[in-house]
Amino acid sequence: MVPPKEESDYLFNPASLAVQPPNTFTSLGTVQFGGETCIEIEVAQPDSPEKIYLYAAPNLRNLILVSRIVAPKRSTIQRLTNVSFEVADSLVEIPTDFKSVQHDRWVKDETATVTYKNKPSKDFGVFRAPGGEFFIWVSDAYYPWHYIYRPKLGTVEIAYQGELVNRSGKFIWLTNETEAFSLQDYYRPGTSTVDAHLVVKPNGIKFWSNSYAQDGSIIDMTW
Repeated sequence: MVPPKEESDYLFNPASLAVQPPNTFTSLGTVQFGGETCIEIEVAQPDSPEKIYLYAAPNLRNLILVSRIVAPKRSTIQRLTNVSFEVADSLVEIPTDFKSVQHDRWVKDETATVTYKNKPSKDFGVFRAPGGEFFIWVSDAYYPWHYIYRPKLGTVEIAYQGELVNRSGKFIWLTNETEAFSLQDYYRPGTSTVDAHLVVKPNGIKFWSNSYAQDGSIIDMTW
């Protein structure tokens, strides 16, 4: 079975499993794939219903030729064929006009507190950009909206949940890390500015959440 059409461009990276400490790997012997003898490896992920099987080819520098993910409702398989390690230098040469992508470093405000619907939030995060912008999320809500507050403009806008990531590219709100990184496209205000009835306090802000119309929820943040 293969991924559905809308996910056909998704490429599973087996190496990502190795950087997750809870995962365990067990050799199940050898099998043949495309004329290559491969070591079958079972990957156990705690608290996950998925079963993952990797097939590494020792004769191809232990390259994972096949990845198989078995889930309760569907399964996917990824195969590599026509493998060659002979790569022309022209394919990996850095262009003369190359410029590295610039990133900004955001720092978590560990002294910040957030209340949601007049109750202390149990799961939230506040990160500050070099220019003073705030990235805020509150997961107490039915839908955990993410926001960017721009002090210089006095605006609040809905932010992409993946705006900030850690060094390995994981969404920062999925981690406990205190520094995050983003591209610099957030410099330009987005088109998702909301009428948040923003109230600026000496050491904080208060604004309507994007779910205010449904449940009257207000976010109150101090730092």
